[in-house]
Amino acid sequence: TGKALGLGLRPIVVVNKIDRGDARPQEVLDEVFDLFASLEAQKDSTYNADTKGVFERTKDPKLRGAILELWKSLAWKGGEQDAASVVTGRDNEDPSVVASALGYLAEIKSKAALPQAKAILDENNNAIVPALISMVGKVGGPAEEDLVLNWLKGDTALPAFREAAIRALGDMGSKKSADWLASNLGDNGVPRYERIIAAESLGKIGLAESIDPLIKATQSEDALVRAAAIGALGSFSVKPAEDAIVESLRDAYPAARIAACKAIAKLKIGSALPNLEYKARYDPDNGVKTEAIMSIAILGGKDAYAFLATIMTDQAAATDLRRLSFGRLMRDDPASSMNALLAVLKKEAASANDTPVFIELTHEISSAFDAPAAAPLARVLLADKDYLIRLGGLQWAKATKSPDIKAEVAALASSDPSEAVKKFAAQVLAAY
Repeated sequence: TGKALGLGLRPIVVVNKIDRGDARPQEVLDEVFDLFASLEAQKDSTYNADTKGVFERTKDPKLRGAILELWKSLAWKGGEQDAASVVTGRDNEDPSVVASALGYLAEIKSKAALPQAKAILDENNNAIVPALISMVGKVGGPAEEDLVLNWLKGDTALPAFREAAIRALGDMGSKKSADWLASNLGDNGVPRYERIIAAESLGKIGLAESIDPLIKATQSEDALVRAAAIGALGSFSVKPAEDAIVESLRDAYPAARIAACKAIAKLKIGSALPNLEYKARYDPDNGVKTEAIMSIAILGGKDAYAFLATIMTDQAAATDLRRLSFGRLMRDDPASSMNALLAVLKKEAASANDTPVFIELTHEISSAFDAPAAAPLARVLLADKDYLIRLGGLQWAKATKSPDIKAEVAALASSDPSEAVKKFAAQVLAAY
């Protein structure tokens, strides 16, 4: 299996070196970490039993931590008891290993370490508490909800830990904490980032009584708090929340307007389409224009797609906005918009292959692996006089294996004047 993955005998060799101790420690560790990176990148769990054996034999904290991180990346549940033992025996473990164990247990949704939660909070070890809080947020129940809320109401938590704990309450959906979070949100004396995370958590919890405090927070003097409150209102599909979101498109702070665009898309507030169109055309911030276009695409429908077509064809519009509109129509409305897409692409191709718009559109197509209906556009690239553009079309064909352009790929593989194109086309064709 290792050989098939291009790893050869490396995993076995590395494990043997560790067991025999026949190499200098740092050399072995460097080789191990490089191996782990390969396994993680390929999502290969073949050697989990081997790494488990190494974990149980070694005392090296870097190696133990790296193995836990590998298991976490693979979401492998076979190391649950080993990780739980690390947490239970944390007095004899490096704190970084304990933190990795907690992170791994959180990833596999294990409750094995929850009985240790109160003791770890009481110990207040700065290296472990953040990982514990994150784990509690993912797998904690009513007992942990009370534990975190009471801990926050005390005076022992450091600011960074408080922010993590407030986020954990939201992750747990803690209804008990809603009143306390709303109080903090409206208190100008509370640190900014605690108020921001309080707003986010209220949105996750989703209680109707949180709507009024969030609407009030959209008028806060702090722009970041306003943006967080607007984003949180995106969890409430009721008219007062929707009205506040649409009104926030007028906020002076770009991040707040971006949050409003996202919330409109999340709630599918179709009545806000004209407002988004105005933002996409005239907002002074390009980031807001971009988000408005994305939100228009998510809203969808005939009117939305017609507006995106006007941006796509507007030569006065910014190149990145034209590319974005082109890309969304290609993915979201290929059946109705294909003729317009082809017209734009061919027009730009005829002007000059080095124009920024044409180059950007070719990049959009060649990377549109999630657009299986883009074959007519890829066909234009495959017929282009520039071999680099043809390579871009082949890149799309390689990823999608679209039968609609297999004949064009075969033609390039047999007779393209560029050897690079011929070779790549042959590889693509062989993968069909």
